[in-house]
Amino acid sequence: LEQQLQAPARLPSCRAAAMKGMKAITSRVRKPHIGKRRMKFYITCHDINLDLRHPHGELYLVWKRGAKVVKTKPVRANEVLSPVDLSLKVTASFANQDMALLCTIFMDTETSTYEHKMCEFVLREVSAQGDRQLASILIDLSKYASISTTRNDLEMPLPADGSVGTLRLTLVSRWLKNYTASDDSPSVLSGVTDLSSAGTAADPSASAMMGAGPDPDPSSAALGPSDGQLDGASPQVGGRTIQERAIESEWAAHLAMDHYRSAESSAAAAEEVSGLKEELGAAVAENARLQAEVRRLQGVVSKVSNPNAVALAEHATELELKLSRAERERADVEERIAQAFTSVIVDLERQIDALQSEVRGGGGAPPGGPGRASPAMVGTRAGQGGSRFFRRGMMR
Repeated sequence: LEQQLQAPARLPSCRAAAMKGMKAITSRVRKPHIGKRRMKFYITCHDINLDLRHPHGELYLVWKRGAKVVKTKPVRANEVLSPVDLSLKVTASFANQDMALLCTIFMDTETSTYEHKMCEFVLREVSAQGDRQLASILIDLSKYASISTTRNDLEMPLPADGSVGTLRLTLVSRWLKNYTASDDSPSVLSGVTDLSSAGTAADPSASAMMGAGPDPDPSSAALGPSDGQLDGASPQVGGRTIQERAIESEWAAHLAMDHYRSAESSAAAAEEVSGLKEELGAAVAENARLQAEVRRLQGVVSKVSNPNAVALAEHATELELKLSRAERERADVEERIAQAFTSVIVDLERQIDALQSEVRGGGGAPPGGPGRASPAMVGTRAGQGGSRFFRRGMMR
């Protein structure tokens, strides 16, 4: 009877548990992203430094996005007194601590824009009184998302008015094109990498695929949390979760593919450079030719701009015109003279023909006796000689 009486009292607690389970299930249901492309980005923070307004004890930085939380190791703030103006400079440097975060960003396929992906940086202080928050700031990771790897130097006031200080860091964003792992767990490759122990913390297989020797790009250093400062429980293997080891191996393969593509792009760039050199040689030759033409034109312009040269050219042109007019006048005079002599010659020829007709009609010797030409005959012969002379002159 007592159990039956107490049974209804358990109903509210069962109902609360069922509601809690339903909330957990609905929280895991993905939001619809129609017309959007799901893209995975591996985002890292390097060279993290703080400039503070006032002295503080030990500080650490928290990077949060949703359920994912990344923390650095606490560091002590450095206080330096300037000998010039006696001002106190307070700084903190998270040396050899790089924070990494794997996040999903959706891109609109029509506009090629990314959805907002907000995250928060929180500065906290560890003191004898306890752990307290000093300042925080929100940033949008979609601003730094791109198909190609981007590297941005950020300077952010803490908080927005900068009353606590300034946070400086380098944010590197890389698109994981071939990533297929699930992003449901909050412990998916979100941690702090200690570069001082990166050589021993990295996966041996990943190191072999990435190649020996230091990598000049800090974003390609050993990935994943090596100090275990990662919120959320997950099976550990060798100080790291199994999921983290798989992602590190996949990331190493991704880097190897990037190196191969960079080698191919270098060969293509070399060919393009050789082609550009040939084009440059042709352009230099064309430039030399154009410069010679410019010098020639400048000489012409200088001659034209000289007043003496212009006056001389005008005088020469005037003389040429006068000579041309004189030549035309001389030709006209010669033509009139030739016409006058032509009419005289025609009259003389008519007289000669008439005298010859009279001589033939008389049937005897000409006046003056035999063997002696008459005056009329002499005139006729003279007329014939003159006629021949003028005809030759006209022909010439």
